Amino acid sequence: MLANFEQQDWANSVSIEFPVFESAGKHVNVSGMAMTKFASNRAESTALMTYFSSPTAQEIYGSDNYEYPIAPGT
Repeated sequence: MLANFEQQDWANSVSIEFPVFESAGKHVNVSGMAMTKFASNRAESTALMTYFSSPTAQEIYGSDNYEYPIAPGT
């Protein structure tokens, strides 16, 4: 939002608060994906999962969402 002039006021009006867990670790958001045993579109689901774990998609996660990618080298 900070990169978009029209949204800068909104972005600057909020603050990020990181929870503190005294001696209990850190809060972590995790993105994940799974396929059920009875998935009707297994080939398509596998292709989507393969793409999401690819370096190309991981670069998007890192640059657009500021998430830590899992693919080596991204």
